[in-house]
Amino acid sequence: MTIVDAQAPSKVKVAVDWAKPFTVRNTHAFTLAAAGGSTEVTWTAEGTNLYMMKVMEVFVGVDGLFGKHFEAGLMHLKQIAER
Repeated sequence: MTIVDAQAPSKVKVAVDWAKPFTVRNTHAFTLAAAGGSTEVTWTAEGTNLYMMKVMEVFVGVDGLFGKHFEAGLMHLKQIAER
């Protein structure tokens, strides 16, 4: 994972190189916005959608493939921010 862009205090963009289950590079962006007394975090991911991933999406859906990773990552970020 490599930070490829940062616009303090509102955005961080990282390149992520995956080796498993497929070799691919994705870009993830974390955008932060003030929301009352808290911060709203939006996490997006972009990258090449390999044929095998397209097939898996038909049967499992994008949320089924990645949702648990997004939720776990955001929960971890929340725990760190609240320390």
